[in-house]
Amino acid sequence: MPFSLERIFTAALSAPPQANGITEIPPCAPLAPYIRCFWAGDGREGVRVIPDICADIIIPLDGNAPAHFCGTSGGSFVTEASAPQFGIRFFAWAVPLFARADASLFFGTCIPAGDVFPGFGRVQERIREARTFSARICIAQEYLLSLIGTQELDSAVMNALHFFVTKNCRASVEAAARFCAVSTRSLERKFLRTVGTSPAQTLGLFRYQLLWQECLKPGFDALDCVEKFGFYDQAHLCNSFKTHHGISLTQARAERSALSHFSNTAGKKSRILE
Repeated sequence: MPFSLERIFTAALSAPPQANGITEIPPCAPLAPYIRCFWAGDGREGVRVIPDICADIIIPLDGNAPAHFCGTSGGSFVTEASAPQFGIRFFAWAVPLFARADASLFFGTCIPAGDVFPGFGRVQERIREARTFSARICIAQEYLLSLIGTQELDSAVMNALHFFVTKNCRASVEAAARFCAVSTRSLERKFLRTVGTSPAQTLGLFRYQLLWQECLKPGFDALDCVEKFGFYDQAHLCNSFKTHHGISLTQARAERSALSHFSNTAGKKSRILE
């Protein structure tokens, strides 16, 4: 039986969702192992999207633009202004249960959702026609539950991911394979098919996310994180972080602090107005 990962790991975003005009709602219990959240965004520009080991169906709510499926990514990007959107965020390792395709085809890509998810064209129309966020979520959940059936997550992949996270990513792919009682080559194939990246790439993404979450805590110390997360030295830590986040660790923390302050101030104002 595979370990359940969503109970011990939740990826952090570049800033609090409300600071970026995003509202997130968790899925129903049967979808919780597979779907990170449903979200609504106001389409604002300048939002930094960082690797969160998730993939998204994004549906523009204005006009007739088609929904797109954006696979997992190893780097960040900054959004441009767009129409309001509704999104379904999948855990990367769960995508093949719904898309019926090899996840390696989706890494770093953005393609029409109808090309990947069976019967999604009509679902997209129904979501657009719905008048509320909760109604859109109900339509999306009904569709996703109809796809999943009796399928299950790959136990070797899930156990390897659990092994990486519980070891703070201070673990080798070979050690993970031994833990899962499979060969290293077999684990490589399973990761590429299920997650879309190799075990080593996936380990790097998890290490980046654990580091970013540590950065958000008071008293953050980079040297402590070198040891904690298995970096070679501080230069390795800083270079790895910038590769994924797009800006330096110092810049990222300053950006997050400014957006968090904005979010808190906006929240106070909205409560006063209420």
